[in-house]
Amino acid sequence: MATITPFNINAMQSAMVESARILIDEMTNRTNNGRYPSTLPESMYADAPRNMGNNKYGITVHISHSAAPAYEFGSGLHGPKGEKYPIVPKQASALNIPFSRWPDFVFPVKPGKRMIGYNESGEGVLLRSVEHPGIVARPFVIPSIQARKQDLAKLIKRNFIASIGSGKRERIKIEVKI
Repeated sequence: MATITPFNINAMQSAMVESARILIDEMTNRTNNGRYPSTLPESMYADAPRNMGNNKYGITVHISHSAAPAYEFGSGLHGPKGEKYPIVPKQASALNIPFSRWPDFVFPVKPGKRMIGYNESGEGVLLRSVEHPGIVARPFVIPSIQARKQDLAKLIKRNFIASIGSGKRERIKIEVKI
């Protein structure tokens, strides 16, 4: 970190917004391939740049999709705990699993400990719970950062150089954390 001469903070905030957009675009491109939930890209957004005090400014990129950590780091047997995890119904009395969802799975022939029965259409099974094995990690955040890190650094540097000597002046310190 170095003390910098006065410059236009608006130009740097613009660079932060553009950097966040570039990162979100990269993550969106990586997740629009059918191997991720279709709603994952729309859960990505950035806050407005903010003054964090002590002459530091920042911007946060959020991914609000509840499954994002599972895709980034793995889950269940493939995650940090290395264990299956239960899935239970939240609003109904049973999980309604269509046979087409798991074409290779052999469902029980008759109700038992976990199986309640078949759904009304006969095209699926009603279960009290399932032990999910989890998913293998398919990182998209870290690879996106790695792929665009140099581009983002160049963008911030270019905007900083262009901003020196114009607009509202403040004495601040620049620190880029990616």
